[in-house]
Amino acid sequence: MTESRNEHPGDYYPGDMIAHYELVQKLGNGESERTFLAEDKRTDRSVVLKLAGGTGSSGPDDEQMIPPEFYDLAGLVHPNLLSIYEIGRFADGQYVALEYVEGLTLRELLEAGELSPEGIVDIIVGLLRGLEVIHRRGMTHGNIRPENIIVSTAGEVKLMGGGLWSSEIDYAGEVASSEAPAYLSPEQIENRQVDNRADLFSLGAVFYEMLSRKRAFRGETANDTEKAVLQYHPDFSVIDWSGYPPPFKGVVERLLDKNPDFRFQDTASVLAALESFRSAREPAVPISSVAVRRKDPWNRVVILAVIVLLAVAAYEYLPRIFSSMAERSEVDKATALAVSFDYEGPEEFAAEAGEIIESLSEGLARREFRVFGARVSAEIDYELSGSLRYERGEDSGAVFRLAMALRGAGGGNPVWSREFSIDREDYRRRVAVIVEELAEYLDSIR
Repeated sequence: MTESRNEHPGDYYPGDMIAHYELVQKLGNGESERTFLAEDKRTDRSVVLKLAGGTGSSGPDDEQMIPPEFYDLAGLVHPNLLSIYEIGRFADGQYVALEYVEGLTLRELLEAGELSPEGIVDIIVGLLRGLEVIHRRGMTHGNIRPENIIVSTAGEVKLMGGGLWSSEIDYAGEVASSEAPAYLSPEQIENRQVDNRADLFSLGAVFYEMLSRKRAFRGETANDTEKAVLQYHPDFSVIDWSGYPPPFKGVVERLLDKNPDFRFQDTASVLAALESFRSAREPAVPISSVAVRRKDPWNRVVILAVIVLLAVAAYEYLPRIFSSMAERSEVDKATALAVSFDYEGPEEFAAEAGEIIESLSEGLARREFRVFGARVSAEIDYELSGSLRYERGEDSGAVFRLAMALRGAGGGNPVWSREFSIDREDYRRRVAVIVEELAEYLDSIR
């Protein structure tokens, strides 16, 4: 039966306008919020619009509907975070415009069938990269669960913002009350001090569920589930570990340790542990937040052929050749870069900003540097970080301002820093110049 305005006179319906958003389709209702697919008439893009507040309500408490920390999340732009376009007010309360992603929640994927080992690791790595950005801003997500994770039709992993609606956290549905505490850390349940390690525990619970197809902590009621989180240790014998290297089980167990001091202490440590899994399958490709292309295997064939010809033509130089190769191998091994940049600017230019950073990383990889997207303490020699800021040029053309600094693996003061202006229309040529300058400096200090 179709709802009518007569039955719900203060409600909103497809065709109504909320600020500059036209409601297209109702996606869900909750006690404190309503969710619509909407169209932003300024940009002609589809968004998910959440209307917070009771029907027809208005009052001084409206300011507290959206926690202050959620405004900080609205400033984050990252491929693995669901973008928050805008937070504003309307007649009944407040609204939040979210990125609309075509895909499935992780809950829906789990219900549809098993995930491959590679797919599971890709999801976890995507979540870690998104969390890394949140943690870098001094924030904790606090609400990681399968309903809060989207995998797009293109395979992108998106983590939705935490803490705004703790009981209605997907586009259209609600989490059963007995399941709500299943992904909380012990310190959250006991109202103790919480930091980034609580997110890692929640990530471990999601990780376990993907591997076993069972929730790590279960109970008939919310209280039972809370007790399970505090007292119960998940059964790892139900997981088929044949597709994973031996240390993999220890990664999940450590994430789920009840004591935060015994867990991984940050996202970089988890990424380092997962690196061993990918290295076992694809030793030439490190975990990275950017796509670093493989080198053409025919190049290796040509190089090998040249070495053999040289050996035949001049046998006395063979030891010198192999000695040079060994020295070069040691240099390559020692020159590993962790590349990490924040984007500052309108969301519609975020994809272009990502292409610039990807081009920078690929250029460094072609210069024989090992490029990682997150700091891996056992591998990294230098950290290359900074910001990419969108600006409007003097001639009204759009440009990006790249500020970058090179530090040793232990952090500290930069050993090299520069700022560059990059034209959108000719960014590849400009990035090539930047790569050349940075590579020359790195060569000079080897």
